[in-house]
Amino acid sequence: MSSGIAYCGLDVGLTTTDAVAGWDEREAVSVPTTSPATSAEQALSMLFERAGVPEPGVVVAATGVGSRRLGHQIRGLPVRRVSEITAIGRGGIGLGGGGAALVASLGTGTAMVSVRGGEMVHVTPGNGVGGGTLLGLARALLGTDDLRELAHLAARGDRRRLDITIGEAVGGRLGTLPEDGTAANFAKYARGAPREDVAASLLNLVAEVVLWTVLLGLQASGHTRAVLTGKLLLVEPVRRRVEEVGSMLGDRLVVPPRGALASALGALWSIQGDAE
Repeated sequence: MSSGIAYCGLDVGLTTTDAVAGWDEREAVSVPTTSPATSAEQALSMLFERAGVPEPGVVVAATGVGSRRLGHQIRGLPVRRVSEITAIGRGGIGLGGGGAALVASLGTGTAMVSVRGGEMVHVTPGNGVGGGTLLGLARALLGTDDLRELAHLAARGDRRRLDITIGEAVGGRLGTLPEDGTAANFAKYARGAPREDVAASLLNLVAEVVLWTVLLGLQASGHTRAVLTGKLLLVEPVRRRVEEVGSMLGDRLVVPPRGALASALGALWSIQGDAE
């Protein structure tokens, strides 16, 4: 780091705001996003309480949609903005072992970035299905957006009572797709369906839409592997579905440790690299 300046990464997302200390990357915090400035200040305050404030000072590497609404300083510290594409790509590749890959950020929605060397390019199709979709539909269908409650409900439910499976649709397997794979999500839903089954079907719906988007992204980008990051992977049933599909595809899907902090780390590593 130049001139003894320290850096921290700040990702101001639609749903959560993350901060991570460059001088001690074990120290990181996440808070709900209320307003960008308020949540950013809250996250940084909590981070500095845990990790201290090194001398002679800290530069904040800010990314995420909310970072555009921050001033040039926050808590008296200079702010340097890092594009979301750069933060997603740099964070995913850094956590996923380097090399070329498609980096998918499974956050409030789903975004994808192709990384080849220093080239980082936004990949379509991304989509608007992600953690925000899960929370919004859970509030509408189940009256809760508590992720622990949703996971607990889903563990006691059976999505096949609401989804039409491939076996039901065609009478057996369909190529490499198993009989219990999904032919139509929620197609058998009716008023009064058990909450447990609704939760199981909902979590499966979100996981599958995201997974198929990533697989399409691999085809569109020409990559052979995808690094999956973002908060949605902290939801156990979603992560389990990702791992199930990943096991069918060999090593094509990589879920690195600390992937929930990938964008904040990517912003941090980007400006640290510029300063070296």
